[in-house]
Amino acid sequence: RTRCTKKITKEEYDQQSKHLYLDKVLERLAGLKKSSYFEKMNGMIGVGTFYKDIDAVFSHYEDLYRKIHEKYTFEPLATVSHGDLCFSNILYQRHANILRMIDPKGATEESDIWMDPWYDLAKLSHSICGRYDFFNSSLYQVKIGEDLKLELQIDFENQAYIEVFQRYLEENQFSYPVVRLYEASLFLSMLPLHMDNPQKVFGFLLNGIEILQEVERCLKD
Repeated sequence: RTRCTKKITKEEYDQQSKHLYLDKVLERLAGLKKSSYFEKMNGMIGVGTFYKDIDAVFSHYEDLYRKIHEKYTFEPLATVSHGDLCFSNILYQRHANILRMIDPKGATEESDIWMDPWYDLAKLSHSICGRYDFFNSSLYQVKIGEDLKLELQIDFENQAYIEVFQRYLEENQFSYPVVRLYEASLFLSMLPLHMDNPQKVFGFLLNGIEILQEVERCLKD
C-alpha cells in the first residue's frame, strides 16, 4: 500500500494483465515446444499427470483466469514494482532491523517500472506458498506414486506461513485465490528456462498444477 500508484484506464489495465498472465505464459510455452526434449516431456505429462499434455495444463490455467476475472473486480491501477520479489532477492538483518530488496527488474525508461499491483504479491507468494526457494536449493523430489503418477515432495510444512500471508492479503483487500493463480503463471513461465534440469522442470510443473487445483477448490467454496 505504500508503493507509488497511478490510475490507468480499464482498457490499459486489461491489456497489462493479459500481457503479464496470459501472453507471457503462452510465449514461454512456445519456447518450450522448440526444445529437443519437448516431445518426451509432453509424453511424460500425459502419462504422469491427469492432463493430456502441456496445452491442457495451460487451458485449465486460462479457464481459471477467465473465472477469476468474472468473479472479482480489479481496480485499474499500476504501481512502481520490484518485478522479482522472491525471498532470494530480499536481504534481512534481524538484529539491526534492516531489510533491503535487491536485483529488481531492469528498466530502460520510466514506463518499465509500472506494473500490475498483484505481480509483486504473486512473486512473494511463490516463495511463501509455492516454496520456490526450495527448488533453487534442490530440496525437493519428484517421485512416482502408487497410482504411477508423478508426485512432488518437499519436506517442509509451510501452512503456518501461508496463514500469516493470507491474513495480510485480506487486511489489504487482496484476494488469496487471485494471487495464487498469478503465482501459477510464474511457475509455468519458468519451464523453458530450466530445460537443462528436467527434474526441476517437472518440479515446477507439478507445483503449478497443485496451485491450479487449489484455486479451483477456492472458486467452488
